[in-house]
Amino acid sequence: MQVLKEEYSNSFWQRVTAESENRVNVEKPLPTIPEQTMKQIREFYGGTITLNDASHENSDVKIQHFTDLLRTFLLPQSLWPSSTQLPQRGNKKVKLLYSATQLQQAGVKFKVSSNKCLVGLKFENGVLEIPCLEFYDTTEALIRNIMALEQTRYIKNGYVTDYFFMLDFLVNTTKDMDLLCDNGIVDNYLGDNNEATLIVNNLHKNILWVGLGTEYCKLCESLNAFYKDRWHIWKAILKQDYFSTPCTTASTMAVAILLALTIIQTVCSIRQVL
Repeated sequence: MQVLKEEYSNSFWQRVTAESENRVNVEKPLPTIPEQTMKQIREFYGGTITLNDASHENSDVKIQHFTDLLRTFLLPQSLWPSSTQLPQRGNKKVKLLYSATQLQQAGVKFKVSSNKCLVGLKFENGVLEIPCLEFYDTTEALIRNIMALEQTRYIKNGYVTDYFFMLDFLVNTTKDMDLLCDNGIVDNYLGDNNEATLIVNNLHKNILWVGLGTEYCKLCESLNAFYKDRWHIWKAILKQDYFSTPCTTASTMAVAILLALTIIQTVCSIRQVL
């Protein structure tokens, strides 16, 4: 009898433990179907283009179709279709007049932005921050579809189109693309920077350009003004030619000291003669 009591007691506690674990699993919220769908979309298209981490739980967002959904993933939440904070767009057609290599020669530093939103470019204190853009075999087709969508449905709010116009302004040659890749701004999985350059330069073909958004206009004006300031160019040349490495810096300092000593000696000699 004592053995039966012990077996029943052990069985009872095992059932209690199992029921407690099941209750915890039931109470733990399971992912909803939309959440699972969004996760799968991010995993699949994350290998096509960089998608931001904006929340998808905004019930006010009205998505028309799949391409519209992917476009939404590329924009910050403040630019979603339901947002009341859409930036104003002017009628000015301001262009960036200088390529990435030209801007670098003028002293502009390029830095990959921590911002995951593709369109979030920022220029401050001589540093142009650009979010990372990944190029895969399927990236061009996706971008063209989104730009075509903006041409029909978002003609006045073509933020993705604006971004690729800006990128086209920056990239004129393969050297410009090399510069962006070297700074981590472009991750090119195509294997050839020349191919990525051709894609960027051809994306705007057959696209109606109605001008850039206000923020990009300000960005272009700031970069154009920075380049036209001769002091920035002289400072960049001085740094690149005479202070680019420790050896050239040491040589420049030695020459400067020698020149200063020569001038002092000359002045002293003249004073002695007088």
